[in-house]
Amino acid sequence: MESKTIAATILTLVIAPIAVYWLTTGIREDHQRPPQFNLTGAWSYTGHSTVSGAGCTRNIQLTMEGTSVSGVMSPCDDSKGFVEGSFNASTLSLSRDTGLNAIQKMVLTKQSDNRFVGRYWNEGTSTSKDEGTMEMWR
Repeated sequence: MESKTIAATILTLVIAPIAVYWLTTGIREDHQRPPQFNLTGAWSYTGHSTVSGAGCTRNIQLTMEGTSVSGVMSPCDDSKGFVEGSFNASTLSLSRDTGLNAIQKMVLTKQSDNRFVGRYWNEGTSTSKDEGTMEMWR
């Protein structure tokens, strides 16, 4: 009989208050958390080459799952537009095989939920060793 009384006392004095605290704090924290940022959707971007001085404004459609990002951009030239990369904290890193013997890399920093700024550059044997600035918005 005594072991049942001890178990009931432990349950009442220790476990029950912890459970109540966990349940009420957990619920309150869930409602206070801001929604997770997501890049999925249509964006516009401007690229400006620091090599040639040329620039263009085009569209990019992105899909984000976890920290992985992929999508299709309308390039400023006749190259391929599939992009893939990641978004961590405030940095968006993308790359694409241009189909012109170059991999284009892009690194942009989140300025707001609707604006990123950064740079791009080409790596590879392509004669287009281009690089420049990039801005993306929606």
